[in-house]
Amino acid sequence: MRTKEGTPELLVMRIRASGYELPKGHLEGVESAEEAAIRELLEETGLMFSPEIHAPIGYLDYSFRRRTLLIQKRVHYFVFIPRKKEHLTFGDRPAIIRELRWISEREVPSLPLVSEQLRPVLDKAFEIFRSQPSRFPL
Repeated sequence: MRTKEGTPELLVMRIRASGYELPKGHLEGVESAEEAAIRELLEETGLMFSPEIHAPIGYLDYSFRRRTLLIQKRVHYFVFIPRKKEHLTFGDRPAIIRELRWISEREVPSLPLVSEQLRPVLDKAFEIFRSQPSRFPL
């Protein structure tokens, strides 16, 4: 999360043509959900520094089929904020990531998402900002 001209914004990404999503992935080894979230954020966005986890904003359960195997996943989402005096600098990101986009709260209701289950997660992030604006750098 960042603030631009006093307005909070969230970073979303587009992999599929159908809509936006938040960085996500899977646990590697003995990682915690928080450690995996930081790693995936850095890998998928090219962010050049490790941000601070501010707060959990929810999780989603979903499943998909890989051939005949049903795979079930739970994805945990967090609000990240830059550490003091860090600028949001992005380097190379995987070619599969078509777009990174900063969105404001007013865009959430009409933003095309890969899953409608993400909308309450985005709303929760903005709710956290409204309740604790001094924690987020300008």
